[in-house]
Amino acid sequence: MVKPRRVLVFGLGCALALGLCGLGSAYRGISTSRILVGYTPNGLSGAGLLEQRLGLVRVGSIPQLDVHLLNAEVADGEQAALEALRAAPGVRYAEPDGVVHALQVPNDELWPTQWSPVKTNAPAAWDLTAGSSEVAVAILDTGIDPAQQDLRGKLVPGYDYVNGDPDPSDDNGHGTAVAGIVGADSNNGIGVAGYCWRCRLMPVKVLDATGVGSTSTLAQGIVWATDHGARVINASLGSSTDDATVALAAQYARQHGVLVVAAAGNSSSSIGPGRSALRLLELGLRPGGAG
Repeated sequence: MVKPRRVLVFGLGCALALGLCGLGSAYRGISTSRILVGYTPNGLSGAGLLEQRLGLVRVGSIPQLDVHLLNAEVADGEQAALEALRAAPGVRYAEPDGVVHALQVPNDELWPTQWSPVKTNAPAAWDLTAGSSEVAVAILDTGIDPAQQDLRGKLVPGYDYVNGDPDPSDDNGHGTAVAGIVGADSNNGIGVAGYCWRCRLMPVKVLDATGVGSTSTLAQGIVWATDHGARVINASLGSSTDDATVALAAQYARQHGVLVVAAAGNSSSSIGPGRSALRLLELGLRPGGAG
């Protein structure tokens, strides 16, 4: 296991302490008839025949996790397919491809300076370090606006899993706001002060223009960021369900020395919008989790 480098991380109210195989091109809105299946290594050899027998069409995969994304040809047949998959030898789990969505970030221009850095005593941390340009923080969100003045020159290549291309531009604004909280250029007399002044930002677009995405694209985004040099992954999003594939992806990141930070939600509750992200940490990041 690769040891993580020392990074600057803080706890924020909006969730910051803070192989590409077809899932991006397959994503065109959220389908209720998509299924994620995690196979055992032995089960992979017979996966094609099993899926064909059940009338399921493979539309993507996450080979690092031994996971296939399947379409049920008939929506009404999804439950029957899930039951058959769960009973089949060589299948670790089968679950519907769930929905994740962005958690609200206040749109006040100077919001970080008005609340979060004061609450977390950021200046005391900045006396020790302002981060490192060798550390890339992946922002799994709606993308990042590369023209934003406080973020220019800080972005490293990313990916767009909503449209299946290498241009993760932001068409919502949420991802850019989160990126600014994490790493806006600071001590420059303009805009706001980001927490990790010197860190690089990696935009991985997993949410569409409405701030909605799928658990399959979230999981693939975690794996992609891990495989492309991210040292920290931030996911300021949530869901109302527990997702084994997302937890497995978080475990993959952890095993490769990557710190995953997930949203706690805005409802002051252990259930609701941030529940999936919290379970991601509980299941995927603890020793033996999601395994």
